[in-house]
Amino acid sequence: MKKKTVTALLALSLWALAEGSASASGIATANVASRYSECSLVDNGNGTSTASVTIDFNPAENNTNEDIFLSRGLLFNLYDKNGVPQGASSVSASLDGEASQDKEINAGYVLVRGMVGAWDNDQALHARATVNFHNGAMADWPAVFIRAANYVAGQNQVAAMIGGAYITAEANGRCRLVKDPVTPPPFDINITVDAPDWDLGEIDTGMQRIPLDTSQDRLCLKYTDSETSGKPFIINASNQNGMADGRYQLKNLQESSQVIPYELILENGSRQVLLPNNSSASIPLDKGGKTCFSPLFRTFAPKTIQPGDYSDVLTFTVVTPT
Repeated sequence: MKKKTVTALLALSLWALAEGSASASGIATANVASRYSECSLVDNGNGTSTASVTIDFNPAENNTNEDIFLSRGLLFNLYDKNGVPQGASSVSASLDGEASQDKEINAGYVLVRGMVGAWDNDQALHARATVNFHNGAMADWPAVFIRAANYVAGQNQVAAMIGGAYITAEANGRCRLVKDPVTPPPFDINITVDAPDWDLGEIDTGMQRIPLDTSQDRLCLKYTDSETSGKPFIINASNQNGMADGRYQLKNLQESSQVIPYELILENGSRQVLLPNNSSASIPLDKGGKTCFSPLFRTFAPKTIQPGDYSDVLTFTVVTPT
């Protein structure tokens, strides 16, 4: 039988789900701000990061919960690995370039405020807010939350009733509005893939096992540990030629009616993923930001198969269970 080859071109489509508590933060609210825009989260390269957001503050009058306005404020929090809001002691901030002069560390967040410049402005205000913090505080959950507030005499803070800006490194100017920091949104999981082309060589009739165990043949997923730690993932793949009887199909490039059914097993040590993954079985990814799989193909060429070149294209998906 002439040599028959399969070429697998891989792509990834990703989405994820995360869990969060539905309880409220318990902070007094008012119409402190109307909009957040131009969000960014930048690693400064010195062990610190800066989160930035432009805030449209409303006039403080009637937005202090019937208390005396003292200054503008920012409520800032990070998250632990379970998505629970956390404060941080090493935080500094600015509003329109004016540095903050005071901070209060509370359960689950930090209040920062100033007393001069934009901080002291009780009129409608379009201001750029920045918060600096140590990268270690964001190691478990790659996002921060900034909420506009008015600092008042009696209750200390009155927060914006619209919520705050939830900011990730991938924000690129986009602000995700979150009503309450206690309920963070699902975070984006960024996975890149090193996807080889696979040549199966000569295929015999009947069931044949074809392992590809060189380093060049491995399929590797790369990601950030904090995004994947402790979470299961479902790996699956669709194919260009369609399936029959629950198996993918290699098609003859010259005669499309000639097909060879096949399955793919991705092996990672003692763990295996059988594709198609009809049962939606999940596996955890390795620590260290990288998981690699060696492919094992099982082909089922009928005795009547014609010689020729056969191929298929696989598109991989990696998702979290719903």
